Amino acid sequence: MRVAAILCDLDGTLLHTVPDIAVAVNAVLRGLDRAPIAERVVADYVGRGVDVLLRRA
Repeated sequence: MRVAAILCDLDGTLLHTVPDIAVAVNAVLRGLDRAPIAERVVADYVGRGVDVLLRRA
């Protein structure tokens, strides 16, 4: 069987990626001279796409 695509859900369902996402979000915030946010807050923001995540942050 030939595989055309592989889809992964990386918001914590299959892999615990919130710590990495929090690092990335806080790097963006630092670049905007904004205060970092806690990992638990980032975890609450995950799940509706990166544009929504960054808007919330």
